[in-house]
Amino acid sequence: MSEGETNSLTTLMCRSMLRSLTLLIGEPATSIPTLVYYSGLIPHNVVLLRMVRHELLIKKITSSIFSLA
Repeated sequence: MSEGETNSLTTLMCRSMLRSLTLLIGEPATSIPTLVYYSGLIPHNVVLLRMVRHELLIKKITSSIFSLA
């Protein structure tokens, strides 16, 4: 890997980490169940699905993809 690619990858990882921390600090009651649900650590059922906010991750993923372009 060249130095430019390494810097770009480091920037991307730091930006992603900062977004995740901001989400955890700003909305802990919704972000923690959402992350645990998508990681597969809790079962996928209707009762627990009510605690999950899918738009949190979808919004973050799409904004990350479009910020790379």
